[in-house]
Amino acid sequence: MTRAGSTDLEDEINRLAAESLAVRMVLVHVLSRLSASKNPEVVSAIRRGFAGAERALKERASIDAEALTPAAFATALSVVENLKTAALGAPDKPGGAGEAPGAFHAESNDRWPEDDY
Repeated sequence: MTRAGSTDLEDEINRLAAESLAVRMVLVHVLSRLSASKNPEVVSAIRRGFAGAERALKERASIDAEALTPAAFATALSVVENLKTAALGAPDKPGGAGEAPGAFHAESNDRWPEDDY
């Protein structure tokens, strides 16, 4: 590859990176504003959109491993997760008790009378 060809390739990579960044910024800001509306239907639609994107990536990776290598798949999935977190906030922690453990073992525990002592 010639020096001019290398510079052209580097310019193209930088242009594509800038385009990608711009699209991500617009997407995150629009989705963040929509999810901040607290309209459950809108937030649900955004969540379904991200879930659909994840499913589509997984399907594409399983169909055509040459077009979407494992490294590219991992990168794409990571970008989707990062966009989802940026748009919707950190995911809720799955499982676990909603109250402090001591609340279940209080001396006069009306919730679990069999645990009274």
